[in-house]
Amino acid sequence: MGEVNFGAPENEIKFLKKLLKLDVFVEGGAYTGGTAKKMSRSFKKVYTIEKSDVMYGVAKENLKGTNNITLLKGDTREHLASIIKTNNNMLF
Repeated sequence: MGEVNFGAPENEIKFLKKLLKLDVFVEGGAYTGGTAKKMSRSFKKVYTIEKSDVMYGVAKENLKGTNNITLLKGDTREHLASIIKTNNNMLF
């Protein structure tokens, strides 16, 4: 039947990264950290945000040692302004 991927569609991300010359990837909903880890190989900086205490703990463990990933706890909407302000020179 094929592989099921619940993460972001990689081909589209690669297309947008190249087209828009992006260096920063932001993900709302870290889950286990799989997408963030994958994207860390293509982007200079990755932000992933998780609201669930349980899933935050799982993602934190899975992302340990990946230096270009910042895992944030809470609601994605609460972190976006700060991420944009911090990375304004890297976005667009």
